[in-house]
Amino acid sequence: RVQERLFGSFGFSHVQRSFDGILWMKDIGKRTLSIALIRPTRGAFDLKGNDELRDVAVGYASLTFVPDDKSDARIFAIWYYDERKPPKVVKLDNRPIAERNNDTDNISFPSVGFHYIRTFPSKFGMTDFLFWGTWQAGKWGRLNHRAGALAFELGHQWTKARWQPWLRIGYFHSTGDGKPNDSDHKTFFQMLPTPRLYARMPIYNLMNNRDLFAQLMLKPSKKLTLRLDWHMLWLTKSEDFWYAGGGAFNHNSFGYIGRPSGGAKRLMDVLDLSIDYTPDPKTTWTLYLAKAWGKGVVRANFPAKDSAFYTYSEFVRRW
Repeated sequence: RVQERLFGSFGFSHVQRSFDGILWMKDIGKRTLSIALIRPTRGAFDLKGNDELRDVAVGYASLTFVPDDKSDARIFAIWYYDERKPPKVVKLDNRPIAERNNDTDNISFPSVGFHYIRTFPSKFGMTDFLFWGTWQAGKWGRLNHRAGALAFELGHQWTKARWQPWLRIGYFHSTGDGKPNDSDHKTFFQMLPTPRLYARMPIYNLMNNRDLFAQLMLKPSKKLTLRLDWHMLWLTKSEDFWYAGGGAFNHNSFGYIGRPSGGAKRLMDVLDLSIDYTPDPKTTWTLYLAKAWGKGVVRANFPAKDSAFYTYSEFVRRW
């Protein structure tokens, strides 16, 4: 629940977006120092995959602490740079399109953040706590970029009960831009994430987003895992867009799409279920089902039908 919120591989499609670059790690007692300098590769929604996006770069540094066997903490810094320019690539934000077409300045900003995870064993099982946050400041083309996000999650797993039920609740909040005509860009930018870890029905993401959710995981047997999620979603700022996507994936697309809010904040409710069956360590069968009920923002964009259904099945064999 902390991995790849801001950058990670886009591995759901057959043509994956990955990274080229260097990674250096060193263990210092109970701490781990990590430094990386990378470029994303073409892929995901582009069938001509694997060549580098040479105009996009990411620098990363983190220090991870393990204070004891029940907790984990990290501080990190990420530098994101994108010099792709119009007319090939136009920045996505809530300014008028003519203004964005004329913005040829680079996107360049650092993100600094942290996470803290702790578990609390008891006679009933294991309680877990997660806190994650980041702050961004720099340049969004001609605009000043100022944005951030926070996540809080709490759960409990009854480890001795039948099916080992694990119930979790959480809240995520990121900033949006309420003033399209000023000199500041305040929409939290997710950079290059692995989208489906946090939006399993991938019609939204963590930008200009408030997400209140509950999650139940069950283990009927060692080979079978069930997961049920319920999400209530809002836009943080109705003056900003409803965003979706997972970041740069080729030379001609910004990597995100945005739809107008229609003056509303309430986005949708999503209920989903996944069933994973692992008959052996190298084989996994997956069935995923999701239903979304659109609210004010969705109805402003799709007045004829405001609900959606999404399902897929997947077979994975590893050698």
